[in-house]
Amino acid sequence: MSAPELSEYPGAPGCTILRFPTEEAWLDARRNYVTASDAATLFIDEIDEQGESTYGTPYTIALEKLGKLDAYFDDEARRRMWFSTRMENVAGEYWREKDPCLPTFRFSGFHLIVNDKYPNLAATLDFMFLKEKGVAGPLEVKAPGEHMLKNWKDGETPLKFAIQNNVQMGLTN
Repeated sequence: MSAPELSEYPGAPGCTILRFPTEEAWLDARRNYVTASDAATLFIDEIDEQGESTYGTPYTIALEKLGKLDAYFDDEARRRMWFSTRMENVAGEYWREKDPCLPTFRFSGFHLIVNDKYPNLAATLDFMFLKEKGVAGPLEVKAPGEHMLKNWKDGETPLKFAIQNNVQMGLTN
């Protein structure tokens, strides 16, 4: 059974879901914010086997926000994003089956979560879970491909993803 989709954000006051009709519109809108993924990249510079930064650098993020670099449109990045998005659904279903008492919802379509308290931050949530008394929280799902496996050691969440999830929690609570 797939996760139901949320049409409204059930969380913090001042929190809004911005929806976009296409991936291109969503990618364009991301340039106006420091996203949860960007925030992590500002603090963590992961280097791949070729000696290149895996997720960009503070400099490349600045260029992207200024519209001078289109890293999101790289074919390899799009392939990984396509695969990861599909695997998120599988992982989300795993969590729904593992804990059926924890209602978990998938956001529909291309979206950004923004909060009036943090006007320069945004996040795209994989899932949202609802706890008692309507308290909501993000559920970030990772489907690490081969290129990411080296970062997952001894069951520890890599710092990049912990930062990403902390920004999501700050926006949504």
